[in-house]
Amino acid sequence: MQNAVRLRGHHLLCILCYCGEGYTPAFVENFNAVVDQIANGAVIEIVSGPDDICVTLRVDGRDTCEHAKVCPKKSVGKNDALALDAVSRTLHMPTLKAGDRLKLGRRSVTALRRAFANGEISRPCQKCPWQDFCSRIAVENFSGVRLFPK
Repeated sequence: MQNAVRLRGHHLLCILCYCGEGYTPAFVENFNAVVDQIANGAVIEIVSGPDDICVTLRVDGRDTCEHAKVCPKKSVGKNDALALDAVSRTLHMPTLKAGDRLKLGRRSVTALRRAFANGEISRPCQKCPWQDFCSRIAVENFSGVRLFPK
């Protein structure tokens, strides 16, 4: 069985606008690899907490996101839940939760991007430092994205 790409809820939205930019070169290299796996048909497993996009560190025997300041623990769980609900509604499926699996193809990504551009699923992004960047990508019709570029 193919290994799944592990994603937390809000990263389902991040991959829609990802253009190969990020916090550090290691983060970008890792994010590129994750997006490439999804583009090549990898199954996505929904997780709670740090995922395959987060560059993780072991702290006290647990995985901790290197960028915890960007995704504060207090709001990240809420944003993950909001994103999972929004993605589920857009794709007309039961609400996704940790442990669920799905595949994203061109059609589903196009539907998600349309909903993102229309503001229907971007609520979890309101306090994200990348919000302006992603909004610009959406206005530019997702030009330069890595996942299923036009």
